[in-house]
Amino acid sequence: MNHVNTERLFHAFPALYRDRTAPITQSLMAFGFECGDGWVELLYNLSQALTEHSGKAGLDIVATQVKEKWGELVVYADGADDEAYRLIEDAREASATICEVCGAPGRLYTWGWRQTRCTEHAPDGPASSRHFH
Repeated sequence: MNHVNTERLFHAFPALYRDRTAPITQSLMAFGFECGDGWVELLYNLSQALTEHSGKAGLDIVATQVKEKWGELVVYADGADDEAYRLIEDAREASATICEVCGAPGRLYTWGWRQTRCTEHAPDGPASSRHFH
């Protein structure tokens, strides 16, 4: 994710991403958001939901890693409860329908690996037929 989007998320949700300056032996948030800019709004909405839930439930949720894995958004967090994990899982599922590059509607494609793309950013362009889902 680019620097502007990274700083936007860090600034909007400082408690959730407070370990961004911690050593990598404690948190991998020092690497930032290891995914494309197309998921920035999905991450913003998830971060907002986790922050709100954390306050209501009296939790102390902290993100320890955010990345793309197997074409989907993966978020690791400490201090989460079942509801927080459900929010994270919902975002992972939603990421498989959003282009990681531009944020347009997309789907999982494979061409040696899996990535979520719109038809414009698909591995073979709009005519690609190699896909999951």
